[in-house]
Amino acid sequence: MPVTLEITQGQERLNAVNATFTGEFGNVTTVEQDTTVGLIPGSYTFDIFDGNISHVRGSVTVTGAQTLTATLPDGIWIADVDLSTGSGNDWAAVERQGNTYYIPDYAIGNLFPYITPGEGVDTAACGVYLAGTEGAARRTWLSKQTALTKMFPPNSMEGNSVVLEARMTDGDFEQYQVYSMELVRVPTLSALEVTGDGTLLPLGFDPAVTSYNVTTVSDALTVSPTTLCADTAVTVNGVRDSVVEVPATDGGGDCCRGVSRQRPEHRVYLAYHKSRLCGRHPDP
Repeated sequence: MPVTLEITQGQERLNAVNATFTGEFGNVTTVEQDTTVGLIPGSYTFDIFDGNISHVRGSVTVTGAQTLTATLPDGIWIADVDLSTGSGNDWAAVERQGNTYYIPDYAIGNLFPYITPGEGVDTAACGVYLAGTEGAARRTWLSKQTALTKMFPPNSMEGNSVVLEARMTDGDFEQYQVYSMELVRVPTLSALEVTGDGTLLPLGFDPAVTSYNVTTVSDALTVSPTTLCADTAVTVNGVRDSVVEVPATDGGGDCCRGVSRQRPEHRVYLAYHKSRLCGRHPDP
């Protein structure tokens, strides 16, 4: 039976949409850039979308030739999302490039999204949820406390693809927009030791810290890094080894420690002098 899709978005009636209809016995019918679909009589769930981020879903019973009328979301509901591995006072946005987020390998698996609504969005009526999770809790707009739990295993280079949905009820149907995020793990160290003439210099090592200050009178420093994940590699001044000697010349110099499996690398730069070693944190 022909079913006509009468879909509007904003003030415009769309001449072509994409859609998926799933029958009660699991049969799936797809629509690509069209407004008509042939369905046998029966009950269906559907998801209609504009080919971008806007969707409307619900259910329909087909009894014959008929018209399905629905409205797609207009505008941008989720303007932006920043992620942090800590909450509240410990909240700090991780490095990102667009919708790719770089998460340290030591992160325990929970993320705290700071979700910014688009202009004019009714945040009371529109909620944000984790897609693909039955019974997912509603996330709070502009909050640094709401967690996305178990997004990836701790102490691992395993990443994840995460989708948030901004949802709003529209009559018997539900409108929603998606916001996709790619989580890429960044390798770090589990230990870092610096010695001068056999004396271990105090660093107060923390895998999240990439800047250290030490004092030495040695002519050379021995840098001994250990990666957290076994499938990552570490270099010191371009030398890939577990122990690397760095000369502490009177004129000073730079020592770079990099940990990588793939880009981006996690790095520490050390600017040193013969009597003093001081660190600086590079831009990501």
